[in-house]
Amino acid sequence: MIAKCHRVALTGLLILSAICAALLPAGCGSLERPVTLTDVNDLYPSAVFLQPIDEPAQSSGDSLMAIRDDSGVVGYVAQRRLAARSGRFGIRVVMDRQPVVQRAEVTYYIGSRGGEIRSPEFTRQFIGKTPDDPIRIGVDVDAVTGATISSRTMADGVREIVDQVSRRVGR
Repeated sequence: MIAKCHRVALTGLLILSAICAALLPAGCGSLERPVTLTDVNDLYPSAVFLQPIDEPAQSSGDSLMAIRDDSGVVGYVAQRRLAARSGRFGIRVVMDRQPVVQRAEVTYYIGSRGGEIRSPEFTRQFIGKTPDDPIRIGVDVDAVTGATISSRTMADGVREIVDQVSRRVGR
């Protein structure tokens, strides 16, 4: 009887492990994959190269890259790891040279609550944001109901990326 219970428990654990593995993002070792040209080609079809920009933040796994085409830098793309109360998540922000946000997205979300920040209705609010914008919840970005802390964390992350690029390009 005990052996049968152990087999049932082990079978259940294996099934649960398989389901969890299927739900986690690809490249689970780092929970995110590096930025590639495919991630920016819809916005910058002439892009031919992503050039890493050395910043102290890269030691934490964050990345900042210049998007280049044959004429030079056409924009920037950054990835950042963030943590909210209910879990960790990653964001990717694509900006033009000014820098103006062209896209902000959640690349993965691991948490019990707050994942609603992946919705296009929320992430679309960051498009067009510049270094002159506050990029603050309750000021120029509306939080997602039920995901206020994650919303605030993402807005702060986008603000930090925009500031980082702004300092880098001298704006």
